[in-house]
Amino acid sequence: MRTSHLVKWSALAALLAMPLTVVASAAVHRAPINAGDQCVRCHRIIFERHVAAEALAVRDGQSLKFRTVRCLLAYLQNNAEPISDVYVTDYSTGHLLNPNDALFVPVPIDVRVGIPNYGLGDTDYLAFKSEHDAVRMAAAYGVATADWPTVVRSAQFLPSRGDAR
Repeated sequence: MRTSHLVKWSALAALLAMPLTVVASAAVHRAPINAGDQCVRCHRIIFERHVAAEALAVRDGQSLKFRTVRCLLAYLQNNAEPISDVYVTDYSTGHLLNPNDALFVPVPIDVRVGIPNYGLGDTDYLAFKSEHDAVRMAAAYGVATADWPTVVRSAQFLPSRGDAR
């Protein structure tokens, strides 16, 4: 008899916990990045989602979308708003991933994306989950791959104003 009560209470507790889990996870969530979204930093249109990035604001769980990894880095460097999570887009698949799980390839982004003035000739970063894909792209540009801490350190050289670069 005691075991059946324990099973019933365990099942009830699990059922009651599910709505709370759903509500809690709904408060902070990633939103898909789509072509046509606007970059929160430079306010330009995101034309190519495969080079985009995203951050989640701590205060309200809002999804902040960025045109490129460079825009994300400049935002993180120059804004005081606390961020809970950061994601980059895997260039090969278009899926968001944790930047610590990615390798980055520095490239002239407007050349790679094929949209004139998308990066105004600046070097930006393509993120790759696959080491093979990252190494292949790096070889094509004659550059080395970089990990996330290296990319973050490069942010110290970004402009401090919220320009459209």
